[in-house]
Amino acid sequence: MWTKRALDALVARIQAALEAHSMSEIEALAQNPMGRCFLGVGASVSAGFIEFAKTELASFLKQREPTEDAVVTAENLLAIVAEVVLDEDNAVHAAQLGIHGLLLKLLVHENDRIQEAASLVVVNSSTHNCSTTGINISFPCKTLPLEPPTRQWPQLQPLPRDPRDEDSQDERVVLIRAVKRRMTGQPKTGYLLWGAAVILARWIHLHRELFLEQTVLEVGSGLGLSGIVAASYSRKTILTDYQQDTLLALTYNVGLNQMQEMAAVEHLDWDHLDDEVFASLVALFITVVIQAPSVDMVIASDIICDPTTAEGCASESVDDKDDVCGRVL
Repeated sequence: MWTKRALDALVARIQAALEAHSMSEIEALAQNPMGRCFLGVGASVSAGFIEFAKTELASFLKQREPTEDAVVTAENLLAIVAEVVLDEDNAVHAAQLGIHGLLLKLLVHENDRIQEAASLVVVNSSTHNCSTTGINISFPCKTLPLEPPTRQWPQLQPLPRDPRDEDSQDERVVLIRAVKRRMTGQPKTGYLLWGAAVILARWIHLHRELFLEQTVLEVGSGLGLSGIVAASYSRKTILTDYQQDTLLALTYNVGLNQMQEMAAVEHLDWDHLDDEVFASLVALFITVVIQAPSVDMVIASDIICDPTTAEGCASESVDDKDDVCGRVL
């Protein structure tokens, strides 16, 4: 897990690389979800990578006869932008900054390589349906905000200090994507970080010894806070929910915390499970995802806040299934 100090150092490192036009470190960060996110957010007193890219591409377009070196630099920059806009919030931020207008010109540039590089940015920007932002950024986006847009940091959810942590005086944080739009389907849930999830996450952090070498299943994961903390200590953790946009948010937050190796995201709808389906699901978890004889622990928090979901949850309680789980929290 990260500390706020380490995240500030990461952003400072990004700013230093941008000021030095050192693209090798920027390119490396653009290859993973966490790096892409922080390339977009910038610092409190300076712009991030997307603003940098906009300035550099605008400068390139002003050159009537760009040199080969200038073409290579612009081509490489566009390749990094194409990776960075795989992050939906970055794609929205880039559109609101007016980068689509630059891309329209780059798509008809006299150099074929520039055209191809710009095309990849457009394709990657257009892969998002923006179901989690509620903002239409169909290419080309021509409706720009009146105020200069900013890319927010993810929410930093602090965990209690623990003497077992390295540099225990630094507070550990879990990164949770700040999503403004509530999900559809379950109007009483949505992109909310419920208090019970915070309490469970803190409890797991302080009782990590219970999770060492365990296989953990979280049901009703929501934004995934508790499951991500469990994944930090367990052998394997599976985070589950049933709405597609929730699963997208879960996958994003798992990647944001660099937990892809320790955590998996799966679909689970307990209102539409029968014994046969449940058995198949457990078999899948055990043989493919968990690769262990059984699930050792099931965790959940605030999963039946809506009365309409309570019956399904009770009827499919995992602890009622033989040889599936050792402990339910």
